[in-house]
Amino acid sequence: MKVLILESELHHCRSRVFDINKHFPDADIDYSGNFCLKKNISFFLQYDLIVSTVYTSPTSNYIVSKCRQLGIKTLLLSDGIIEWENLYNNQFLLQKRMKLYSPVYHEYFAVMGKLEGIYFETINTIKCVSFTPSRVGVDKFKDKEVMNTRFDFLLTSANRIYLNEKEKIESFEIYINIFKTLCDMDVSFKIRIFDEDLINEFRQIKADILNDIDSTFEDCISNVSGVLTGPSSIVFPAMYRNIAVAQILYRNSPVFTQTGWYVNSINSLRDTLESMLEPDRERLAFQHSVLVDHIESKSLTEQLNFDENKIPIYNEKDFFSSKYVFNLEPYFRYVDDFLKLYSPKAFVKWWKKVISKYR
Repeated sequence: MKVLILESELHHCRSRVFDINKHFPDADIDYSGNFCLKKNISFFLQYDLIVSTVYTSPTSNYIVSKCRQLGIKTLLLSDGIIEWENLYNNQFLLQKRMKLYSPVYHEYFAVMGKLEGIYFETINTIKCVSFTPSRVGVDKFKDKEVMNTRFDFLLTSANRIYLNEKEKIESFEIYINIFKTLCDMDVSFKIRIFDEDLINEFRQIKADILNDIDSTFEDCISNVSGVLTGPSSIVFPAMYRNIAVAQILYRNSPVFTQTGWYVNSINSLRDTLESMLEPDRERLAFQHSVLVDHIESKSLTEQLNFDENKIPIYNEKDFFSSKYVFNLEPYFRYVDDFLKLYSPKAFVKWWKKVISKYR
């Protein structure tokens, strides 16, 4: 089987969405398909499958739309859990008058979880397949020894926990409430928070709190017995280690990924935390069932149907845009990936702020 990945190999070294040997076994892989926008029909017909991961790339979606009309299989890979607000209230996408994964231009969409697959098949004319992104990190935890617990809880979040100022106020309120309650209880805990404003709020309450951001997440949770986090892919490696996991909910929106415990603005926070200290076997079993539902049992290529023949319906001269139109997007993305992968952390932080103004 011959597979064309539309993004560069450099991008996938940085993003770690898929593993070639696990997800595309025995496949002949080529990268940087987006640089081949001007290629003729015969170039794309040599491939059995076209794969992309960046939904917001106009170049990728253009190539995918054309290749679908040639009968070439196309596959979009999600890079983590599906989060409702990120689908429909992402400010970056709203400015572009877009919704994440709506519509999906590909024939196949690889997602975590059966519920997610059913949902996207309902709102799109596509077929969903089961997929666990490599960046979720579950495979790292196989055969790992559990270290002695030093902390009862880890309070953490995704890198960015809010989408606008209103949500910032609401999310900070519940996070600060959790932090205060942990301080009042006779428990040990640490945090893993990247938002500087939230860290400053915490340190006004407990100045010497340990913010464990320099270790890997694998090492960070190796010595905790409970994890409190907003909806994020990090729930999976925590559940894999049989750690009690509570999702922090501060949005009135559907939740695709379940955990054994929840924290919101109305439930008894102390009761929830005490329940996590001595977790019920039944709740841990529920978490395990969620984990199993989100881990694929077959490779991606095993789940696709390659029986249909490729039938070109375009003339060579009409397939892609004029040779006088020069597409800069793949080049910019390559430079962006290179800087984020190889530059010092301080520069990467500055660079992200710069490009956020122009993307």
